[in-house]
Amino acid sequence: MTPLNVILDSDSLVKITKVGAKDAIVDNLRILIPPLVKKEVVDDGKDKGYPDAIIVERDIQDKKIEVVNTQKDNITENEIKSLRLKGGEQDIYRLCKQTKFDVVSSDDQKFLELLDVVNVKTLTPCSLIVLLYHLNLLKKKEALEILHRFKWLVSDEEFELSIAEIGGG
Repeated sequence: MTPLNVILDSDSLVKITKVGAKDAIVDNLRILIPPLVKKEVVDDGKDKGYPDAIIVERDIQDKKIEVVNTQKDNITENEIKSLRLKGGEQDIYRLCKQTKFDVVSSDDQKFLELLDVVNVKTLTPCSLIVLLYHLNLLKKKEALEILHRFKWLVSDEEFELSIAEIGGG
């Protein structure tokens, strides 16, 4: 089976790394990030002394996470301006316009809603774990253990819905 192509934003990448879910995700999905997300997570993260920056950098070097360059064009840049996107979200939007992908993962509700309006499929970081479970790429016990580590990083609603989706308690 060809792995799904998933674009991660900075928040999603940091959260899956913090909770120890990154390996399950990068081992089973094709992970794409644009250069501005790499800058926010790795370069800026290293400057601030965040240990997850080194972990993500290693996965980029090992080609488990692909940094995909984006190009600016007038139409896309006008859309970005109209949508008032900033930072990594701009590069995520460019990447969506320029490459084949299946879904974007973010936990920024405003960004998720905006992507929905422009017909981009999205998943939260917890939903990626639920997806891996439904694709039989994670066992129920492992998926529930990972989701429980997300508990303090996501809303109660997202956590409870994710647990319910797997049938855990």
